[in-house]
Amino acid sequence: MREGAVLAALSLAGVLLVGTGFARGQVFTPPRAEKLEQAARLAMLKGLWEGSGTVVTAQGTANFRQRECVRDELDGLVHVIRGTGLPATDESSVPVFEALMTVHYDPGSEEFVFRSHESRGGWTADGTMRVDGGSIEWEHPAGPITTMRYRIEISGDDWHETGTRVHLGVIERPFIELNLKRVATRCDTPS
Repeated sequence: MREGAVLAALSLAGVLLVGTGFARGQVFTPPRAEKLEQAARLAMLKGLWEGSGTVVTAQGTANFRQRECVRDELDGLVHVIRGTGLPATDESSVPVFEALMTVHYDPGSEEFVFRSHESRGGWTADGTMRVDGGSIEWEHPAGPITTMRYRIEISGDDWHETGTRVHLGVIERPFIELNLKRVATRCDTPS
């Protein structure tokens, strides 16, 4: 009985708060329209992209084939970016690397927010993304003194991406580079 009284009081308080706002002429606008407007800035990424990549590790430089599948979900509110690295030397479809990122616009912070996951080390990273015309930049910590910084440049159907390690505030040379071409404007299934 007491729980029902508490819920009724909370419901009444909610109605009074909302009603007070409307009485003053304030109209609550859901964030959907603003989110969709901002999310449209990521439309340049949509589609299926294929090409080559190079990564520099402690073991040396390795080349690979790269596929990026970029689509929107929830009527455009969230973008899903799935990258798959495949061996460069054969037509194997067994990935050597996979990553998945979700991106959405947060009206509260007025920023694009992402969460990324990758398969080899099981890393998960959260952060913000800057979108400026045809370029996209984001970064995330990779330990207490290292940051991974990425940049994508889109020009028509060309995607150029670099990843740079920043260690103790010093920008090192790029450790990954992708050069991709859009091969389809839609990507409805994971790569």
